[in-house]
Amino acid sequence: MAYFVAVLLECKVSGKFLPYTNPYIEESLLSATFAIFKCSFFQKSSVMCAVLGISFIVFLTGCGSGGPSVTAVTGVVTLDGKPLGDAVVTFSPTDESGVGAAGKTQADGTFVLNATGAAPGSGTAVGSYAVTVDKVILPEIPVISEDDPRYGTEEEEKLVEKAMKAEPEYVVPKAYGHRKTSGLTATVSSGENNFTFALESSFGEK
Repeated sequence: MAYFVAVLLECKVSGKFLPYTNPYIEESLLSATFAIFKCSFFQKSSVMCAVLGISFIVFLTGCGSGGPSVTAVTGVVTLDGKPLGDAVVTFSPTDESGVGAAGKTQADGTFVLNATGAAPGSGTAVGSYAVTVDKVILPEIPVISEDDPRYGTEEEEKLVEKAMKAEPEYVVPKAYGHRKTSGLTATVSSGENNFTFALESSFGEK
């Protein structure tokens, strides 16, 4: 299960996932990923395992190689004036010429965009884009070892259930994660492109 989770997350941050034409697909991917964790702990839950299966099918059909015509795109993301690391920056095309792309920020806030179907770090196609930025911390799932007195007890079940019900932590305001509310846009031109996205903690709702 953990392998599939890692693959899905890599698929999103490497830019190999399907173009983000749905404004809520970023949150849906996170929800599907969290559901996989649930399935791994509650193996009898057919609904959760069904979500895993669907997510894996999306992975199989969405990841791949290709060769769209792209141009270099880099940038930096800050939150309240400080570099924001481990965030996912997504470019969703707003015209027919664009190609969905994503990149993960480094510790210094910099990122390199990766277009769907293109080589890693190649950028994306010329065009206009809505931009979203996500950084979400999923609830930590408790791991009880067999030599722990709580192993296999009701207390362990309660701890896991509590973790399952916990809400993800949005490090940046949740509004930045939706193309209709992020207020972020970018126009990619031929040649090298560099963008700066200065986020504020007070923006919208977390």
